[in-house]
Amino acid sequence: MSLPYDLALRLKKAGFPLKSRPDEYTDIKQGVKYFPPTLEELIDACPYNLEYGSNYYFVLRKINGSSCAGYMMNEDWKICKDGSTPLIAVTHLWLALNEKVDNPPAKE
Repeated sequence: MSLPYDLALRLKKAGFPLKSRPDEYTDIKQGVKYFPPTLEELIDACPYNLEYGSNYYFVLRKINGSSCAGYMMNEDWKICKDGSTPLIAVTHLWLALNEKVDNPPAKE
């Protein structure tokens, strides 16, 4: 299964190192070709040492019919992102850890 175009575009904009291969997408408006990463590439790109501490470990599970990717220690999730497939769940996790927010919420 391939990654949906909108998620591949978010990865590209967030700085994920997209390479070239046959299943590449073309951004018609900008004429840029790129391809979505594989599940293995996304997992490898997730950090090993989080700001939460080195005792957290990467987990990819099926929970209530959805895939969930995140970091946990014992049974305590520090961060968990879900998706309909493992590829989408790990994409959401990578984006949560790396995507810059264009419009941060106003401080009260």
